[in-house]
Amino acid sequence: MHATAVGKVILAFEEGWVRDAYLSRELERPTAHTHVDPRRFAAELDQIREQGYATTLEEVRLGSCSIAVPVFHTGRIGASIGLVLPTSQAASMTRHLPVLRGISAQIERATAWIPLETLMGVHRGARN
Repeated sequence: MHATAVGKVILAFEEGWVRDAYLSRELERPTAHTHVDPRRFAAELDQIREQGYATTLEEVRLGSCSIAVPVFHTGRIGASIGLVLPTSQAASMTRHLPVLRGISAQIERATAWIPLETLMGVHRGARN
């Protein structure tokens, strides 16, 4: 999750204990560009939460970059949507933000009446 824009958004907007648990593990480095220092990554998550979107630049695969926004459900993070683009488009990838945010808002409106636990397949009291 720490190397993708979608994963970064989810971690940035998730509850603090989830971020802390994730940051306490060793972060894998798929490329030399992947952020694996927990303190640096925590600061990046704070910035993502403040700006409302995440980006990556060759953190998963050389030659690709990505951008993502949160999808909220009744005030909580429910999902994230994003795009993966060639690195040659990295400088202009924020131009996709209005569309991503618009789609996110549509998803939020369309699912607002559905309990988040149902969307996630989690049922309280359910037995395996």
